[in-house]
Amino acid sequence: MDGRVKHMLESTEEQSMTPETACSAGIKFGTKFKNVAVFRDADPSSQMIADALISGLLSAGADVTYAGMLSVPAAHAAYSSSFGCLLSVGNPDTENSIAGIRAYSSDGTPFDTDRLYEIMKVEDTDPIDYRGVGQLRYDSSANEKYINQVKSMGVSSQSYVILDCGCGSTSMCAPQLMVDIGAEVVAFNAHPLKGQRPRAPGLNKTNLMNISNFVNASIGSIGISFNGDGTRLAVMDENGKYVPGDRLLALMLMYLEPETAVVPFDSPCVVEDAFMHPLNIRGVQHRDGAERRLIRTKNDINSVIEAMKENNADFGALNDGTFIFPSLGYCPDAIYAAAIISELAGKRSIRNVLEEIPIYSNRTIRINFDGNMTHFSNKLKEKIKEYDILTVSTSGNAWKMVLKNGTYVIKQNEIDPKKLVIFAESSDVVYLITMLEQARDIINYCI
Repeated sequence: MDGRVKHMLESTEEQSMTPETACSAGIKFGTKFKNVAVFRDADPSSQMIADALISGLLSAGADVTYAGMLSVPAAHAAYSSSFGCLLSVGNPDTENSIAGIRAYSSDGTPFDTDRLYEIMKVEDTDPIDYRGVGQLRYDSSANEKYINQVKSMGVSSQSYVILDCGCGSTSMCAPQLMVDIGAEVVAFNAHPLKGQRPRAPGLNKTNLMNISNFVNASIGSIGISFNGDGTRLAVMDENGKYVPGDRLLALMLMYLEPETAVVPFDSPCVVEDAFMHPLNIRGVQHRDGAERRLIRTKNDINSVIEAMKENNADFGALNDGTFIFPSLGYCPDAIYAAAIISELAGKRSIRNVLEEIPIYSNRTIRINFDGNMTHFSNKLKEKIKEYDILTVSTSGNAWKMVLKNGTYVIKQNEIDPKKLVIFAESSDVVYLITMLEQARDIINYCI
């Protein structure tokens, strides 16, 4: 995010959010949007920042609905049809001392840098006359609306789930949802801690050591953990082993069998392979004559959503446990993703599915380059026509070649522009070496 905006809305090591800044942000948003929903996570500082934000919104004449502690997916389910802007207050992925502010549009899309800057660059205006101050109302119905929305999607589960809500906002609906769809649930950290920080919102292997041990001791159960606002999740298989983000994405692709999916450009081979080899246990019916497509784009949420809209995709994801389901909107939704994973676990062992996925080897080579990237790109486009490459994707000065038994990427080194990097992956080491030689030949021709 642009530093000018980041320092205004998100707490950083260099500058924390303050009530004064939150109030100023509220005035700016309230000038632009006259009907706003505000909610927060379980961080102890979130209430203070939310109160200041609401004060600014009201003083600018905006009507505010305050939902209290709420996950982002639940907020979107409740307010997307009637609010122009949803403002989330909290620390969903960090342990900064003060909560920050995130904005979402009515379709669930996070505000990108340009849109935030256009709002935040406007000079503060004087609060309007007291007769024009906005109205504040409180609402506690969002979680129920969200649960009913997910249940209407037809997801059901017969699995055993150890659910860790981290004492965060997902505590308000995730355990009840999992029970309602039929899962056998053991939920812990499923209640907010008054005046205390919730579990660290990180979702890496170290953060989840406690739940991993608990899952390992509960034979046949999987483990699911959420970040602070319900936009990302992590999964442990039946052995209590952490499932890396790229393999979690592979599981989702294999089970859901989307017709058109959008994934990050740098997704590894396991993702490409998963898309081409569905599990075929859901009875998915694709449109007659429809060709399944895997779209690759930049590795950020807004680029994924933009590509999803352009290609009418029915699924999108990052490699970090972020999933987007257009049938529910473009809001990242870890709670619905958890319901889907639990449904899969009730039909097939996640551990067994993961063991069936090939193990890939990879190699990286760096080559000196002192030429013109435009000239290099033009020559590369012509040269690759000579090879048996299934698909080619581009992202800036990077090209991804998908072959029958592997992939390789040719890109300009971001740190040292005078070097080109080849990164190749394959489950067959001999094929891997062959791809590297092919990539070398292409580069030698282009430079």
